[in-house]
Amino acid sequence: MKRYLLGTVKALDDNSDPNGSFEVILSAPTLDRDGEIVDSKIFEPLPDHITFDIDHGMSVATTVGSGVPRYDEAGRLVVSGTYSSIPRAQEVRTLVREGHIRTTSVAFMDAQRVKGEDGKTHVVSAELLNGAFVPIPSNRDSVVLSAKDFAAKVGSRNSAKDAERLQQIHDLATENGAECGAEKSARTIPAVRKFAGGLSANGLREGLTSSLRNTYGAERVWVWVRDFDTDWVVFEVEDAEGLSLYRQGYTASTAGVELTDSPEPVTIQLTYVPAPQAAPQDTDPTKSAAPVTPAAEAGKSPASGISFGEYVRTRIEATAP
Repeated sequence: MKRYLLGTVKALDDNSDPNGSFEVILSAPTLDRDGEIVDSKIFEPLPDHITFDIDHGMSVATTVGSGVPRYDEAGRLVVSGTYSSIPRAQEVRTLVREGHIRTTSVAFMDAQRVKGEDGKTHVVSAELLNGAFVPIPSNRDSVVLSAKDFAAKVGSRNSAKDAERLQQIHDLATENGAECGAEKSARTIPAVRKFAGGLSANGLREGLTSSLRNTYGAERVWVWVRDFDTDWVVFEVEDAEGLSLYRQGYTASTAGVELTDSPEPVTIQLTYVPAPQAAPQDTDPTKSAAPVTPAAEAGKSPASGISFGEYVRTRIEATAP
Protein backbone atom coordinates (compact mmCIF):
# COMPACT_ATOMS: atom_id res chain seq x y z
CA MET A 1 0.00 0.00 0.00
CA LYS A 2 1.42 3.37 -1.02
CA ARG A 3 1.06 6.49 1.12
CA TYR A 4 1.93 10.08 0.32
CA LEU A 5 3.24 12.63 2.84
CA LEU A 6 3.80 16.30 2.13
CA GLY A 7 7.11 18.10 2.70
CA THR A 8 8.90 21.31 1.76
CA VAL A 9 11.32 22.24 -1.01
CA LYS A 10 14.39 24.45 -0.89
CA ALA A 11 15.55 25.87 -4.23
CA LEU A 12 19.35 25.92 -4.28
CA ASP A 13 20.52 26.63 -7.86
CA ASP A 14 24.00 27.41 -6.54
CA ASN A 15 25.74 26.53 -9.83
CA SER A 16 26.86 23.18 -8.39
CA ASP A 17 25.04 21.51 -11.28
CA PRO A 18 24.35 23.06 -14.72
CA ASN A 19 20.79 21.71 -14.70
CA GLY A 20 19.91 23.03 -11.23
CA SER A 21 19.78 21.51 -7.76
CA PHE A 22 17.27 21.31 -4.93
CA GLU A 23 17.01 20.32 -1.28
CA VAL A 24 13.79 18.78 0.02
CA ILE A 25 12.44 17.93 3.47
CA LEU A 26 10.34 14.88 2.64
CA SER A 27 9.32 13.80 6.13
CA ALA A 28 9.41 15.10 9.71
CA PRO A 29 8.31 13.40 12.96
CA THR A 30 5.28 15.67 13.48
CA LEU A 31 1.53 15.07 13.55
CA ASP A 32 0.04 15.09 10.04
CA ARG A 33 -3.53 15.78 8.89
CA ASP A 34 -4.35 12.07 9.01
CA GLY A 35 -3.65 12.06 12.74
CA GLU A 36 -0.42 10.10 12.40
CA ILE A 37 3.21 10.72 13.23
CA VAL A 38 5.81 9.32 10.85
CA ASP A 39 8.66 8.61 13.25
CA SER A 40 12.23 9.54 12.51
CA LYS A 41 14.50 7.10 10.66
CA ILE A 42 11.69 4.65 9.83
CA PHE A 43 12.98 4.35 6.26
CA GLU A 44 16.40 3.03 7.27
CA PRO A 45 18.38 1.61 5.69
CA LEU A 46 17.98 4.44 3.18
CA PRO A 47 18.54 3.76 -0.53
CA ASP A 48 21.54 5.39 -2.20
CA HIS A 49 19.31 7.15 -4.74
CA ILE A 50 15.63 7.96 -5.32
CA THR A 51 13.82 9.53 -8.27
CA PHE A 52 11.65 12.65 -8.27
CA ASP A 53 8.61 12.94 -10.53
CA ILE A 54 5.54 15.13 -11.05
CA ASP A 55 2.34 14.50 -9.04
CA HIS A 56 3.42 10.94 -8.17
CA GLY A 57 3.30 9.87 -11.80
CA MET A 58 5.51 6.90 -10.89
CA SER A 59 6.80 6.59 -14.46
CA VAL A 60 9.78 7.40 -16.66
CA ALA A 61 7.62 9.92 -18.53
CA THR A 62 6.99 12.01 -15.38
CA THR A 63 10.50 11.79 -13.88
CA VAL A 64 12.25 15.18 -13.60
CA GLY A 65 15.26 14.49 -11.38
CA SER A 66 16.76 12.42 -8.58
CA GLY A 67 18.64 12.76 -5.32
CA VAL A 68 20.31 11.19 -2.31
CA PRO A 69 18.24 10.81 0.90
CA ARG A 70 19.63 11.34 4.41
CA TYR A 71 18.46 12.21 7.92
CA ASP A 72 19.48 15.56 9.44
CA GLU A 73 20.21 16.39 13.09
CA ALA A 74 16.51 16.99 13.77
CA GLY A 75 15.58 13.53 12.49
CA ARG A 76 13.98 14.86 9.31
CA LEU A 77 14.26 13.01 6.00
CA VAL A 78 16.15 15.32 3.64
CA VAL A 79 16.99 14.77 -0.03
CA SER A 80 19.63 16.74 -1.95
CA GLY A 81 19.10 16.31 -5.67
CA THR A 82 19.48 17.65 -9.18
CA TYR A 83 17.09 18.24 -12.06
CA SER A 84 17.32 16.49 -15.40
CA SER A 85 18.35 18.49 -18.46
CA ILE A 86 15.13 17.63 -20.35
CA PRO A 87 12.67 20.51 -20.99
CA ARG A 88 9.99 19.10 -18.67
CA ALA A 89 12.41 19.05 -15.72
CA GLN A 90 13.60 22.58 -16.46
CA GLU A 91 9.97 23.75 -16.44
CA VAL A 92 9.61 22.32 -12.92
CA ARG A 93 12.91 23.94 -11.92
CA THR A 94 11.59 27.32 -13.06
CA LEU A 95 8.35 26.86 -11.11
CA VAL A 96 10.34 26.05 -7.97
CA ARG A 97 12.78 28.95 -8.39
CA GLU A 98 9.96 31.44 -8.98
CA GLY A 99 8.14 30.23 -5.88
CA HIS A 100 5.08 28.77 -7.60
CA ILE A 101 5.79 25.18 -6.52
CA ARG A 102 6.71 25.08 -2.84
CA THR A 103 5.89 21.56 -1.70
CA THR A 104 6.92 17.98 -2.31
CA SER A 105 5.51 14.61 -1.35
CA VAL A 106 7.13 11.33 -0.38
CA ALA A 107 5.72 7.97 -1.42
CA PHE A 108 6.18 4.91 0.78
CA MET A 109 4.61 1.48 1.27
CA ASP A 110 4.42 -1.49 3.66
CA ALA A 111 3.93 0.84 6.63
CA GLN A 112 3.76 -0.64 10.13
CA ARG A 113 1.76 1.38 12.68
CA VAL A 114 1.53 1.26 16.47
CA LYS A 115 -0.38 3.22 19.11
CA GLY A 116 2.03 5.44 21.03
CA GLU A 117 2.01 6.45 24.68
CA ASP A 118 0.83 9.87 23.54
CA GLY A 119 -2.36 8.29 22.17
CA LYS A 120 -1.36 9.00 18.57
CA THR A 121 -0.77 6.49 15.79
CA HIS A 122 2.92 6.24 14.88
CA VAL A 123 4.37 4.86 11.65
CA VAL A 124 7.41 2.94 12.87
CA SER A 125 8.57 1.19 9.70
CA ALA A 126 8.05 1.63 5.94
CA GLU A 127 9.75 1.29 2.57
CA LEU A 128 10.76 4.56 0.88
CA LEU A 129 9.75 4.69 -2.80
CA ASN A 130 10.41 8.16 -4.23
CA GLY A 131 9.58 11.86 -4.05
CA ALA A 132 7.39 14.15 -6.16
CA PHE A 133 6.87 17.84 -6.81
CA VAL A 134 3.20 18.64 -6.14
CA PRO A 135 1.15 21.87 -6.50
CA ILE A 136 -1.63 21.43 -3.93
CA PRO A 137 -0.47 20.30 -0.49
CA SER A 138 -2.64 18.68 2.16
CA ASN A 139 -0.51 20.44 4.75
CA ARG A 140 -1.13 24.17 4.36
CA ASP A 141 1.88 24.95 6.56
CA SER A 142 4.34 23.56 4.00
CA VAL A 143 6.30 26.53 2.64
CA VAL A 144 9.50 27.26 0.75
CA LEU A 145 12.45 27.37 3.13
CA SER A 146 14.58 29.64 0.94
CA ALA A 147 15.46 30.40 -2.66
CA LYS A 148 19.02 31.59 -3.27
CA ASP A 149 19.33 34.79 -5.37
CA PHE A 150 15.56 34.70 -5.80
CA ALA A 151 15.06 38.47 -6.11
CA ALA A 152 17.83 38.88 -8.66
CA LYS A 153 16.89 35.89 -10.78
CA VAL A 154 13.11 35.68 -10.77
CA GLY A 155 11.75 35.82 -14.31
CA SER A 156 15.26 35.89 -15.77
CA ARG A 157 18.14 33.57 -16.60
CA ASN A 158 20.67 36.24 -15.57
CA SER A 159 22.61 36.26 -12.31
CA ALA A 160 22.92 39.33 -10.09
CA LYS A 161 26.29 40.12 -11.73
CA ASP A 162 24.72 39.84 -15.19
CA ALA A 163 21.95 42.23 -14.16
CA GLU A 164 24.56 44.79 -13.03
CA ARG A 165 26.39 44.56 -16.36
CA LEU A 166 23.16 44.87 -18.34
CA GLN A 167 22.27 48.01 -16.40
CA GLN A 168 25.68 49.51 -17.27
CA ILE A 169 25.12 48.70 -20.95
CA HIS A 170 21.67 50.29 -20.77
CA ASP A 171 23.03 53.48 -19.16
CA LEU A 172 25.80 53.85 -21.76
CA ALA A 173 23.32 53.33 -24.59
CA THR A 174 20.91 55.99 -23.33
CA GLU A 175 23.79 58.46 -22.89
CA ASN A 176 24.54 57.99 -26.60
CA GLY A 177 21.00 58.74 -27.71
CA ALA A 178 19.26 55.37 -27.50
CA GLU A 179 15.65 55.33 -26.34
CA CYS A 180 14.15 52.84 -23.91
CA GLY A 181 11.12 51.19 -25.46
CA ALA A 182 9.59 49.91 -22.25
CA GLU A 183 6.99 52.69 -22.14
CA LYS A 184 5.99 52.20 -25.77
CA SER A 185 4.75 48.64 -25.36
CA ALA A 186 2.28 46.97 -23.07
CA ARG A 187 2.23 43.36 -22.02
CA THR A 188 -1.15 41.68 -22.30
CA ILE A 189 -1.94 39.45 -19.35
CA PRO A 190 -4.29 36.61 -20.35
CA ALA A 191 -7.41 36.21 -18.28
CA VAL A 192 -7.47 33.37 -15.75
CA ARG A 193 -9.91 30.68 -16.81
CA LYS A 194 -12.91 30.39 -14.54
CA PHE A 195 -15.06 27.29 -14.05
CA ALA A 196 -18.65 26.90 -12.85
CA GLY A 197 -19.38 28.98 -9.79
CA GLY A 198 -16.55 31.37 -10.71
CA LEU A 199 -13.94 28.94 -9.37
CA SER A 200 -10.34 28.96 -10.56
CA ALA A 201 -8.61 25.68 -11.41
CA ASN A 202 -6.96 25.57 -7.97
CA GLY A 203 -10.20 26.49 -6.22
CA LEU A 204 -12.07 23.79 -8.11
CA ARG A 205 -9.41 21.19 -7.25
CA GLU A 206 -9.71 22.06 -3.56
CA GLY A 207 -13.51 21.80 -3.73
CA LEU A 208 -13.34 18.44 -5.49
CA THR A 209 -10.79 17.15 -2.97
CA SER A 210 -13.01 18.17 -0.05
CA SER A 211 -16.16 16.57 -1.54
CA LEU A 212 -14.37 13.34 -2.46
CA ARG A 213 -12.73 12.94 0.96
CA ASN A 214 -16.03 13.64 2.73
CA THR A 215 -17.73 10.99 0.55
CA TYR A 216 -15.11 8.24 0.32
CA GLY A 217 -12.46 9.07 2.90
CA ALA A 218 -12.22 7.25 6.22
CA GLU A 219 -9.62 6.08 8.70
CA ARG A 220 -6.90 4.28 6.74
CA VAL A 221 -8.58 5.37 3.48
CA TRP A 222 -6.96 8.15 1.45
CA VAL A 223 -8.49 9.96 -1.52
CA TRP A 224 -6.56 12.08 -4.06
CA VAL A 225 -7.68 14.11 -7.09
CA ARG A 226 -5.74 12.86 -10.12
CA ASP A 227 -7.36 14.81 -12.99
CA PHE A 228 -10.52 16.80 -13.78
CA ASP A 229 -12.45 18.53 -16.54
CA THR A 230 -15.49 20.80 -16.57
CA ASP A 231 -17.91 18.00 -15.66
CA TRP A 232 -15.88 15.00 -14.41
CA VAL A 233 -13.12 14.22 -11.93
CA VAL A 234 -10.68 11.29 -11.79
CA PHE A 235 -9.54 10.31 -8.31
CA GLU A 236 -7.53 7.65 -6.47
CA VAL A 237 -8.78 5.72 -3.47
CA GLU A 238 -6.15 3.95 -1.37
CA ASP A 239 -6.98 1.47 1.38
CA ALA A 240 -5.73 -1.81 2.80
CA GLU A 241 -6.69 -3.57 -0.45
CA GLY A 242 -4.51 -1.32 -2.58
CA LEU A 243 -4.93 1.63 -4.95
CA SER A 244 -7.97 2.13 -7.24
CA LEU A 245 -8.73 4.79 -9.86
CA TYR A 246 -12.25 6.12 -10.57
CA ARG A 247 -14.05 8.78 -12.61
CA GLN A 248 -17.24 10.52 -11.48
CA GLY A 249 -19.36 13.47 -12.61
CA TYR A 250 -19.82 16.64 -10.59
CA THR A 251 -21.46 20.07 -10.61
CA ALA A 252 -19.94 23.25 -9.19
CA SER A 253 -21.59 26.46 -8.03
CA THR A 254 -21.03 29.29 -5.58
CA ALA A 255 -22.34 26.93 -2.88
CA GLY A 256 -19.59 24.38 -3.54
CA VAL A 257 -18.96 21.14 -5.43
CA GLU A 258 -21.49 18.30 -5.55
CA LEU A 259 -20.72 14.81 -6.90
CA THR A 260 -23.18 13.29 -9.37
CA ASP A 261 -23.77 9.87 -10.97
CA SER A 262 -21.82 6.86 -9.73
CA PRO A 263 -18.04 6.37 -9.84
CA GLU A 264 -16.71 4.13 -12.62
CA PRO A 265 -13.32 2.39 -12.66
CA VAL A 266 -10.83 3.88 -15.14
CA THR A 267 -7.26 3.35 -16.23
CA ILE A 268 -4.63 5.85 -17.37
CA GLN A 269 -3.64 5.72 -21.03
CA LEU A 270 -0.79 8.03 -22.08
CA THR A 271 -0.39 8.59 -25.82
CA TYR A 272 2.26 10.78 -27.46
CA VAL A 273 1.63 12.34 -30.87
CA PRO A 274 3.60 14.96 -32.85
CA ALA A 275 2.74 18.52 -31.87
CA PRO A 276 1.01 20.63 -34.56
CA GLN A 277 3.47 22.59 -36.69
CA ALA A 278 2.85 26.16 -37.86
CA ALA A 279 2.53 26.66 -41.62
CA PRO A 280 5.71 28.00 -43.33
CA GLN A 281 5.76 31.77 -43.67
CA ASP A 282 5.89 33.50 -47.05
CA THR A 283 9.07 35.58 -47.30
CA ASP A 284 7.51 37.99 -49.84
CA PRO A 285 7.18 41.31 -47.90
CA THR A 286 4.39 42.50 -50.23
CA LYS A 287 2.02 39.77 -49.08
CA SER A 288 0.11 39.81 -45.81
CA ALA A 289 0.65 36.81 -43.61
CA ALA A 290 -2.45 34.71 -43.04
CA PRO A 291 -3.30 34.01 -39.41
CA VAL A 292 -2.21 30.61 -38.18
CA THR A 293 -4.90 28.62 -36.35
CA PRO A 294 -3.56 26.06 -33.86
CA ALA A 295 -4.80 22.52 -34.30
CA ALA A 296 -7.56 21.53 -31.88
CA GLU A 297 -6.46 19.29 -29.02
CA ALA A 298 -9.67 17.30 -28.61
CA GLY A 299 -10.21 15.68 -25.26
CA LYS A 300 -7.48 17.61 -23.49
CA SER A 301 -8.43 18.51 -19.92
CA PRO A 302 -7.25 21.70 -18.19
CA ALA A 303 -5.69 19.65 -15.40
CA SER A 304 -3.59 17.35 -17.59
CA GLY A 305 -3.12 19.37 -20.79
CA ILE A 306 0.57 20.19 -20.46
CA SER A 307 2.89 20.30 -23.48
CA PHE A 308 6.22 18.51 -23.10
CA GLY A 309 8.66 19.43 -25.91
CA GLU A 310 7.26 18.20 -29.21
CA TYR A 311 4.59 16.04 -27.67
CA VAL A 312 1.24 16.52 -25.97
CA ARG A 313 -0.46 14.33 -23.40
CA THR A 314 -3.93 12.95 -24.07
CA ARG A 315 -6.71 12.86 -21.51
CA ILE A 316 -7.58 9.96 -19.25
CA GLU A 317 -10.01 7.52 -20.87
CA ALA A 318 -12.50 5.34 -19.06
CA THR A 319 -12.22 1.59 -19.30
CA ALA A 320 -15.99 1.19 -19.13
CA PRO A 321 -17.72 1.21 -22.57
